[in-house]
Amino acid sequence: MQVPSQTKGQTAVIPSPQDHVVIIRRTEVERITGLTCHHIYQLMRKGRFPRQIHLGERSVGWIKSEVLQWVADRVKMRRPPRRLSLVRTS
Repeated sequence: MQVPSQTKGQTAVIPSPQDHVVIIRRTEVERITGLTCHHIYQLMRKGRFPRQIHLGERSVGWIKSEVLQWVADRVKMRRPPRRLSLVRTS
């Protein structure tokens, strides 16, 4: 079971203890998204990217499913391809 939570204009899903959560580190987030470290943190400050979770004193990670959902949302937002109409000349 997952519990919805509001975070800065976005709805985040807080996993329950029964859910399997995979935490990924920044290099993996960069690989999945194609974004630089600087841009990831910029988007987080604006509330437009999933926030990291603190794993230790000097260690953070992201919930993989949230990052993948962010990518999927970007794909949905892209414009549909333009249709080319064929013009017949006779």
